[in-house]
Amino acid sequence: MSEASKSTDEETGWEDWDEDQRRALGRSHKRTMGALEENSTAGSRSSILEVRPKPTPRDPKDQILPSDQEVKKQEAKSKERKYVEDPVTKKHFKFCTRTCILVAAVGLVCLSGLVAVTFLLPMGGTNTASVTGPGQEGVYTPPTGSDMDAIPDSRSERETAEDMLKSVTTFFRNTAFTIGNELHPKEKKADNMQFLFPDYAFSSIHEDTVSGWKVPQYDGLYSRVEYPMVDIQPILWDTKRSGSKTLLDILTYCGRLVLASESAIGHEEAETIEIFSSPDNAGHFANVNSETKEGLIRANQLGLVDSELIHVIATREIAFASELFMDKIRTGRVFGILRDPIEQALSDFHMRKALPLDNPDRLPEDLTLSQFIESDRLISNPLTKALANVTDGTILTESHVLAAKKMLHERVIVGLNEAFDESVRRFFQYFGWKIHDDVCLANFEAARDHRNEHEQIDESSHEGKTLADRQWADKEVYEYAKTIVFPNQEGLRASSA
Repeated sequence: MSEASKSTDEETGWEDWDEDQRRALGRSHKRTMGALEENSTAGSRSSILEVRPKPTPRDPKDQILPSDQEVKKQEAKSKERKYVEDPVTKKHFKFCTRTCILVAAVGLVCLSGLVAVTFLLPMGGTNTASVTGPGQEGVYTPPTGSDMDAIPDSRSERETAEDMLKSVTTFFRNTAFTIGNELHPKEKKADNMQFLFPDYAFSSIHEDTVSGWKVPQYDGLYSRVEYPMVDIQPILWDTKRSGSKTLLDILTYCGRLVLASESAIGHEEAETIEIFSSPDNAGHFANVNSETKEGLIRANQLGLVDSELIHVIATREIAFASELFMDKIRTGRVFGILRDPIEQALSDFHMRKALPLDNPDRLPEDLTLSQFIESDRLISNPLTKALANVTDGTILTESHVLAAKKMLHERVIVGLNEAFDESVRRFFQYFGWKIHDDVCLANFEAARDHRNEHEQIDESSHEGKTLADRQWADKEVYEYAKTIVFPNQEGLRASSA
């Protein structure tokens, strides 16, 4: 093929391609114009063929306004921004309101205290005589006469006024603390205990109880755990087979505190408060056995609380011991170690089997665990009965359990046997005590680590189910103490006055 024919064919091909492109562009243009005309006919404002409307009152500047849906979205976003900003303003307003109320309340309390001092204080001031007996350090001589309610003539004016003044001062101090803590707390956090057991839960507590029983009232006797450490007397609740005896030894020998406990057996002849030392002079104790009701009566007659010579009073009779603070300036502050009721019952069984033959609490050799659980030898629900102040023969109800929980979370610094070392640390930190001998504490911890462990009971067995049924109330109280009270008291410190 010649070169001329080839060039002719190429030119013809290019002409055909150009024609195809022109036809395609023409069809595309027709489709575009047709679509624009349809939009213009439908009234769409976005069409370039539409004739723009004249200004109206709603659109005076001839603007393209947002749709109603967009306007609603903008209003919703504006409200969200307002809700975010409002709490800050409310918080500041709440802070100022609380501060003003607090200042007014404290001022009122101070004014009332000044008025009380003016009317109560006799001419000549107060008497500052020491509570210790003349010439005998560490010995307290009670008021003369067998009746503790009688006041000798020597206390008719000044000393009586001094007691009244201290009582009024303590009352107003605690009142000011309560008002300040409620209106302007240092740290705002949820009160889990109030949430679980609000005040109205106790309002009808008497309705389900047996005739004659009422919820123990310890106001003015045992103070709440968050109250200031002013005019308080630590009370150790000595629960059975819980590690309380080990705690007593740690307080005595490692903390070097003076205790009132069953160590006083054999030293109860004197008619005054006396402090005795252990044979190695490492521990000290008072001549009052506070573990029994008889000993507590004697302690009240001798003026144990007023003497202010005892660091800790240990007792199993937690409700009866509250009478030590009747008509007293000082109040008790309770702390104690709790143990799982099932483990406590098993430990009690094995311990009593190993007692001497002449001990009345010893269990017979042939008594089996199953027989012990189903017999009256088992002490059922001792924690609930002690906290609710009921006798052994009382049939417990949910009201008793609720009253026991109320007592725990309000007025007991709780320790656990399964967290013994941590509990001891908390007690010493809370009361401001010091470990004077670290080796002493390490020896007690080592002794607990090597103690003999008794065999555990299968909870699914007949013995395990029977024991759980008999200790149902204590199981509820203990689980509440373990899961609610103990975790919430971590880092607890009594507020300073």
